[in-house]
Amino acid sequence: MPPRQPFTSGPRLTQDPSGDPAGQAIASLRGYAYQLYASSLAWLDLRPDQELLLEVAQDYAVAAQNALRAVQVKNTGTNVTINSDDIRDAVDAFVDLVERNPEREVHLRFLSTCSVGREQKREHRANGEPTLIYWRRAAAGADIQPLREVLVKIDLSDRVRRFVEARDDTMLRNELLRRIQWDCGAQQLGDIKRELEQGLLRYHVERFQSFARREQLAAAVVQRVFATIVEGSRRRLTAGELLALVTDTSSILVARTDLEAVMRSLRGVIGSGQQGAALGTVERSRFLEPERDLPLPPLLAERSELTLDLLDRARRNGTTFVTGSTGCGKTTVARLATRKDEGSWCMLDLRENASDQIIQRLDLAAGMLGAAGYHGIILDDLNEIE
Repeated sequence: MPPRQPFTSGPRLTQDPSGDPAGQAIASLRGYAYQLYASSLAWLDLRPDQELLLEVAQDYAVAAQNALRAVQVKNTGTNVTINSDDIRDAVDAFVDLVERNPEREVHLRFLSTCSVGREQKREHRANGEPTLIYWRRAAAGADIQPLREVLVKIDLSDRVRRFVEARDDTMLRNELLRRIQWDCGAQQLGDIKRELEQGLLRYHVERFQSFARREQLAAAVVQRVFATIVEGSRRRLTAGELLALVTDTSSILVARTDLEAVMRSLRGVIGSGQQGAALGTVERSRFLEPERDLPLPPLLAERSELTLDLLDRARRNGTTFVTGSTGCGKTTVARLATRKDEGSWCMLDLRENASDQIIQRLDLAAGMLGAAGYHGIILDDLNEIE
């Protein structure tokens, strides 16, 4: 019989095209992106006497005088054990770097979002524990023999076996176990991206005493890292190059004629004696208020035990929350506590701010604190903590 409804609307013209999921490279691209952001963070942490090597000795490495600290970056959700290909390849890569750089003290960091798992075979566990967990304990001083027994049984390259067999326990601990760091369970891509943005904002504020668009800075840094890897033969970066890049990215180019016109107008304002004879005719509102510059109520109860306890909690924990109903004196108690401290404190007023506004203000405060030199900060009326 013919179909009851022979006519249909047909396929939607705006429907997304379909393809074979097996041909998608999303996981690989995410891994490359993670490596770029991790390399960018390493560039941000670089000291003036160091160089960042990109795809020269592992994914990236920091070289300084006679030391080489290489890093392998892995963004994967699969747990790893001593038998994982990535782990055995990392150990082999470390021994290879040692042989290629006899004049340097070589270290290798295995940076991965994955977690440490337990080996399937009991004989591949060191002292009954996951071998990578025991590796850390042996590096810190635990008995090396259980780890040696595992290394004999697993599938390692010939040069790694020779490296292990040629060293007694003390040498093996100092020249292998303590020089490979299994940094598993690292933050995810979104977290490392935010860390780079926040770090670059602090970097800019500390050096230029002004704000900048953190997303713009991060995009410029990641792009430079990528270009350095794929475009040039000199795959290395320095701290000076980062400063130059941040300066160029956050600067606004003005034509000389426009600048001269602005300077002439400013000289005219100053010479005429008008209001604002100083350049700052518009006073910028103070963002972080020095606590001691703000007045206290004329009549106060000391509450010494409470304020000392509050200050002690802040020192021990780094962060302390004071809660209570409106008008009970939370802010006053916090301010009295900070005045018993040796360093200077500031206040950030978050009263009647929505959560998205609070996030923006906290981001700005984080960028300003490094340059301001405050010992601590009071977040007043942080009502959106949840």
